[in-house]
Amino acid sequence: MKGNPTKREVSFMEKKDSKQNPFTLFTTVFLSKMTANLIFTAVLLAIALFLFLWLNSRPAGGVAVLTYGEDGQTMEIPLNKDARYDVDTGLYTIHLEVKDGAIAFVDSPCPDHLCEGYGWLSRQDDWAACLPAKANVVVMSEGG
Repeated sequence: MKGNPTKREVSFMEKKDSKQNPFTLFTTVFLSKMTANLIFTAVLLAIALFLFLWLNSRPAGGVAVLTYGEDGQTMEIPLNKDARYDVDTGLYTIHLEVKDGAIAFVDSPCPDHLCEGYGWLSRQDDWAACLPAKANVVVMSEGG
């Protein structure tokens, strides 16, 4: 022993044993990262479940409001009775169908037929528009 007689010389084996095993260190870091990832995934799944339930719990609408024409005329359409509506907007005659509490543009005379692509609207705040005919439909809550 050279230098300070109070310090004890430690062999290579003692140094290796006194430090943390590299495998233990790896598993500790890996498990803590894996735990963090699992918690993050669980939180994301909980948020997705909440949004899914919230969006699907909106009440079905009872009335649709059609706004059409150059001057923005409106027409309330009840969704509780199956019917077909043919409305002259001044540009085109649009065809709306109410069936099973939902409304949709059908057999559109406009050039691109995009309004038919909106499909059946039944939930509150669902909407569709036919721009060439200057018409739009919005599903309102019960009582309009």
